[in-house]
Amino acid sequence: MKEVGCQRKAGGETLDVYVTPWLEWLRNPFQRPNARRCRPEDLVWQDPVTGTCFGIESHVYDTYLKAVRNWLQTHDDPGLLLSRRFPFGTTDPAILRDAQALVGIALPYPQPMTAQEAIDQLHAASEAGASMQGPLLRTRLGDFLHLRVTLFFALFQPEVNDRWPELRRLLWSDLNPPLAVEDSERLSAVEALLLTGQAPAELRGRRFLFVKGGAVRIKQYYLETADIQIIRGGSRLLDELNGSRLLRWIENLGPERGWIPESVVYSGGGRTLLALPVGARGIDGEPPELAIESLYGRVTITAECAFIAEQAPAEAWTDPHFSEWMSYLETRIVERQMSRPPFFYGEPDDTPDLSHTLNHCNPTPYQLFGGPTRSGSCAFCHFRPAVRRIPRADGDKPACRSCYHRAMAGSSRVKREHQLQIWNEAAPLLGLAMDRAPNPKVPESLVDLGDRIAVVYGDANNLGHYVQNMNTPAKLRYFSDLVDHVTRTAACTALVEQIPDLNFEMIAMAGDDLFFVAPAGNALDAVPTIIERFERALCRYRPGTTSVQHEETMSLSVGVAVGANDQAFLRLQMTADELLKSAKSAKKNGSFEGGTVDFLHLKSSVPYAGRLTDYRLRQRSAQEPGEGGTIFKHLYARPYTASDFQKLLDFIRDIKRFTSSAWIRQLCQAAETMSISAGDLYAAYLTFRDSVREQRAEVVRRLNSLYLIQGKKQRGKILWWSEGEHHYSLWHDVLELWDVLGAASSQETTEVSTATEVAQ
Repeated sequence: MKEVGCQRKAGGETLDVYVTPWLEWLRNPFQRPNARRCRPEDLVWQDPVTGTCFGIESHVYDTYLKAVRNWLQTHDDPGLLLSRRFPFGTTDPAILRDAQALVGIALPYPQPMTAQEAIDQLHAASEAGASMQGPLLRTRLGDFLHLRVTLFFALFQPEVNDRWPELRRLLWSDLNPPLAVEDSERLSAVEALLLTGQAPAELRGRRFLFVKGGAVRIKQYYLETADIQIIRGGSRLLDELNGSRLLRWIENLGPERGWIPESVVYSGGGRTLLALPVGARGIDGEPPELAIESLYGRVTITAECAFIAEQAPAEAWTDPHFSEWMSYLETRIVERQMSRPPFFYGEPDDTPDLSHTLNHCNPTPYQLFGGPTRSGSCAFCHFRPAVRRIPRADGDKPACRSCYHRAMAGSSRVKREHQLQIWNEAAPLLGLAMDRAPNPKVPESLVDLGDRIAVVYGDANNLGHYVQNMNTPAKLRYFSDLVDHVTRTAACTALVEQIPDLNFEMIAMAGDDLFFVAPAGNALDAVPTIIERFERALCRYRPGTTSVQHEETMSLSVGVAVGANDQAFLRLQMTADELLKSAKSAKKNGSFEGGTVDFLHLKSSVPYAGRLTDYRLRQRSAQEPGEGGTIFKHLYARPYTASDFQKLLDFIRDIKRFTSSAWIRQLCQAAETMSISAGDLYAAYLTFRDSVREQRAEVVRRLNSLYLIQGKKQRGKILWWSEGEHHYSLWHDVLELWDVLGAASSQETTEVSTATEVAQ
């Protein structure tokens, strides 16, 4: 890499250093941004999560800062602005009203250094694998304003409680609000803590409450039943408890009990962190951690959760104390989870409207349907007593209170709104007109998704390393929002591209986790795109002479279980979970860049009943003696890197124009029954016979150009890909996906699968 220059060009107009334009990245984080040469007065900073060095012209920064300050001064509820945590695709005011304010709230704060001032740090950051440059690091203006209110209230609530509504309005109205002298001194101490990472003397001895926790055993709650409406409803209820419903509940408790919306430091990825005044209590005077657990119980009835609360000094907000406190709280959460018995929320039967449970603190109450019942067990979970009836096409079904809650939250009307929300998030990034939203197709069962479906699990790799480096609340809040929003947006855009009628089930998009069900072919095509976009948005762009100097930070691994639409959903789900673990293991043990994909097509002829590693070892692997020792044969080449998986999909579609599945089956049979050398000879015979030489030569030509980068070599042969003494059959993977990817194109060769050819 060229060394970054520290000299100004003649005329003093530019520096010999390039950074990533922040507005361009914000407009579409899934495209490689064009590097921009810095002028001395340009503002530059480093992202605390990815390490990318961004830049913005100083006058543009001032324009957006002015826009957000004007917005805050004329609006009483900042939540309308803060709900758009990362306004991807909204930098153009023509696309979205208040776009400048949305971008302004995401500006780096405090104001970054100029390029001239930061030239030494930029030079250091340009080196491969360089550590973060402390003076360059910035989080968002919105985080600063939010946490300023959080900490002010948590530390000084008894003194300001009677004046809080007006004081909160002032704190949000400006960076320098007009406060009384005493309040101004308190605010200065809080800002010093936030900006310097040191607790000033005025705050020493002050204490607050950390409250942390979240839902546990989430998949157990989702997958009590294979009913798609109940699965989607359970996901929605947990999403609400991480967002809108939690905030409404906090508003109902009010500042007099020690709660404000800004008390939520972050909420995402299955965890919620709050900072409350010492003495905060629930509606009946219970401790805050028990109050939140009760909220989860009211709404979900059976979802398990664990929350804990600990008093902490003001110094706990600073590095390194904050990381130590987060580690300690996680240990306490595990202890609480292990000691808390399974929970079942009880509610008197004289509340037919469920206002105390399902619609408790719900900003948009659900419309209820079905009547009460007093007999039998639940037709969905099969072990709790039924209390309500749910109308279905084949008649009313009895449901327990937990399944009934989820069925209401997963109704067709709610699902349609959720699908449109996904489309609205994807539209700006895909260049779709906001007023051209489709009429979503809402699947009532897995059968509606097509003949073959895919259950897809995704999870980020090496995330714990990055969490440990988030050593302040502002960084952790930024990290949580960034990863959550990138995961969500990458999945939304890829699925909207593949399935314009929105006929898929997005079950979970929480933090770095991904869980959806879709038509098999569309899901397979979407997976490498999701992985690529996730990694591109979160990669590190180092300053230098060009924009190609990028490094991988986080990657995404995915497991895909494919099966018929009448396949047991639990079997598909458990298989996808195992495949995800296999894909993550390949990434952990490999030395390649990018995420990984593993897949399995479950058929009636596939003797798979769990334990993926054992299955592949016993059923899909063999040994034979070789000249230099034992040779290992594997009837698969999985897992793949995301880029290799895309190559595989393209290869299968391409060769369908020149051959049929009969030849692929013959190659697979040769790999299963013959030795390595005999199989190679037989594969050559099948390929280069005079009657099919011309068509299959096209397949071989494409095979020779299928360069995989994860260590397996083709050896110039047709049948096997090799890595040392291990040989892998690509053709079993091809055959497994052959029918899933649809029929061959109209240009398919006249070679067909006939009994005569098979016999030959």
